[in-house]
Amino acid sequence: MEDKMIWVESTVSELGLALELSEDKLQIAHEAASLAMSDLSTAVVTKFSSLSGIMARHYALREVTGQIITDSLLRLKGLTADRQKKKMARTRIVGYTKL
Repeated sequence: MEDKMIWVESTVSELGLALELSEDKLQIAHEAASLAMSDLSTAVVTKFSSLSGIMARHYALREVTGQIITDSLLRLKGLTADRQKKKMARTRIVGYTKL
């Protein structure tokens, strides 16, 4: 899994430079990329693989990561905050509470 994380981080850096992103946006993209797969070994994602990326965002919010970075995690999964809420509701996790 560490190899994938390194690959994602380096790819984001290369794409950001190729797209001539500002230093601020490149930093946000790099931080989001480093967090993108951080949830793969958690019990929730192991049981409900469709929550990959979504749970990374929730874990990042709990760690007081910036809102822009946590929203970027949803975009990496092709989700918006509204679609993420609907997906969480469909998964029906027992005891789910808003984080």
